[in-house]
Amino acid sequence: MASCVFPSAKVSMLNGTFNLDTDDATLHCALMHDYVLDDAHDFFDDVVADEVATAGNYVHLGEPLTGSAISAAHPDAMWDAADVAWANATIHATGAIIFMNRGGLHSADDLVAWIAFGSDKDSTAAEFKIAWNVAGIMTIA
Repeated sequence: MASCVFPSAKVSMLNGTFNLDTDDATLHCALMHDYVLDDAHDFFDDVVADEVATAGNYVHLGEPLTGSAISAAHPDAMWDAADVAWANATIHATGAIIFMNRGGLHSADDLVAWIAFGSDKDSTAAEFKIAWNVAGIMTIA
């Protein structure tokens, strides 16, 4: 999986606006179709039109990320969370967006990362799962 941390998220992490280690109650993973990465995107309202449709077990805003944790092993630091899955789902997606769900307007929901699948991923009445890389969702070397 190719990934990109949005520039606005890098700034927010460095200035303490949000903390990936302690804000896991608000971190969400939403599935996207045909999204084109744009570094100017900073909030969920910039990408909501590309979210996959609500159907079956997939609902608007995706799933909360659980088990968010930061660890270090010299010289790297890693952020990871539990894998995300939708059971018995019929989904067509090209990637996922991790964002901070603030519970209000999408214009306040900070984008964190874009995860491109590299090719279309489909499920038909089956589990759709994102298994994060063993090196974590994000690694800083």
